[in-house]
Amino acid sequence: MGFNKTTFFQFKLGTSSDLVSDIVYFDNIYFSGVEPTMGTTDFDKVAFSTYPNPTQNKWNITATQNITSVVLFDLTGKQIQTVQPNDLTAAIDASALSSGIYFAKVSTESGNKTVKLVKN
Repeated sequence: MGFNKTTFFQFKLGTSSDLVSDIVYFDNIYFSGVEPTMGTTDFDKVAFSTYPNPTQNKWNITATQNITSVVLFDLTGKQIQTVQPNDLTAAIDASALSSGIYFAKVSTESGNKTVKLVKN
């Protein structure tokens, strides 16, 4: 006959005695054959690296896909630099920047990633 979710109302686990009751009730349980909502079958296929980090003069970025642009921001969100290499590599000149933490938004053909950069 199979499972009918309209007639299933409660499941009881445990034991009971005069002194202790170890009974747990589960109700309104439904298991679906639908794919889970928390997960993905598509993993990010872009791999990139940034070096040296920290740096004194320049950051180099390499990627497995074409880098369309790199936008550099300071901690306040102010845009500092933009480069559009349209290549697998990009360089950011940090020689004129103050020491501190910066963020680079790296855009590729697949989307965007943000990387934290440190200037000594």
